[in-house]
Amino acid sequence: MLAILRAVAAVRLLAPQVPDGYGVHARFPLFADSDGAVGALEVLEDGRIRPDVRKEVWGGGYADIGFCYSPDSPAMRTFCASLQGRPLRHAVIRLLDGDGKELDRRTFERELANVSAAQLYGTAQHTFFVTVDYSTGASTYSGQQTVPVEVHSGRLDWLKAIDDSTHTSDDFTLWATVKSAWMIAPARAGSGRDVLSLSCSPRQTSSRDLTLVFENHLVRYHFNAGIWHRSERVWRHGLPDWPIDCWEGEGTFPPRDSFP
Repeated sequence: MLAILRAVAAVRLLAPQVPDGYGVHARFPLFADSDGAVGALEVLEDGRIRPDVRKEVWGGGYADIGFCYSPDSPAMRTFCASLQGRPLRHAVIRLLDGDGKELDRRTFERELANVSAAQLYGTAQHTFFVTVDYSTGASTYSGQQTVPVEVHSGRLDWLKAIDDSTHTSDDFTLWATVKSAWMIAPARAGSGRDVLSLSCSPRQTSSRDLTLVFENHLVRYHFNAGIWHRSERVWRHGLPDWPIDCWEGEGTFPPRDSFP
């Protein structure tokens, strides 16, 4: 019966008006039992970014610059020709109600975005992970930035986390680059999920010494008493059962108990 009601609700959602020049890249129907509202979450991209073009430009740098010096496929040649005097529009995520009315939106600084969903609380509630491609095609520190968002009271509620060491609140931000990655894992306690983040970055040993050392940052985002928390552990020379000085995408994540 629930599946039937969900199907009826999805069909009932009126076709929303798409802004001129945009196309719908991804759409998630929203339901009262899992999202607190009936409607949809949509990612909009410039309508010229067709699926075959998107496969070539995702993760490779600016979509309208890095791939148009020597386009090697008919689709890319057509795409690049369309950019003359008309740069790509920035990606947008928006929240729609059950009648297709736009309730909230965010426009990103870049042209490519994606969204996925996960259940982090041990309930039916969805958390949406919105990924924006900040790749430059060169630096090992550039890549995709992911921020989690939930739907509350007809708005997009971008999650924040309390840092357990500084006791300050900041954006819940995840990166996937050559030197960073993240994953969702079973919570250390309870029935929900933690989010684990790993990154490697250089640090100058002192103000007088120009020597750089690489540090691995192991971060665990965990939900406790109604609040997301951020805990961090820093290692310079790897761990006994994970002997990696600087993680660069090789091998597996550190053991689960290595995170704080």
